[in-house]
Amino acid sequence: MESLYHIYRRRGYTRRDFLKSVLLLSAVLGFPPASFGQAVKALELKPKPVVIWLEFQDCAGCTESFIRSTSILPLMCF
Repeated sequence: MESLYHIYRRRGYTRRDFLKSVLLLSAVLGFPPASFGQAVKALELKPKPVVIWLEFQDCAGCTESFIRSTSILPLMCF
């Protein structure tokens, strides 16, 4: 299985693009700046994990909007 870095390289991205992505990901996840090197190393060497996303009943609003579609009252969003 390929690492994230190898996937970036195969798709034509440069190392700089990869580092920018890791920096953005680290910032979004709230990692301290000192751990940037560890994040780069991990995403370069470790294989990309396989993730299965199952969305059953959650609070995304799909069920809510379907139920309210038969009502003639307007929805009020706050």
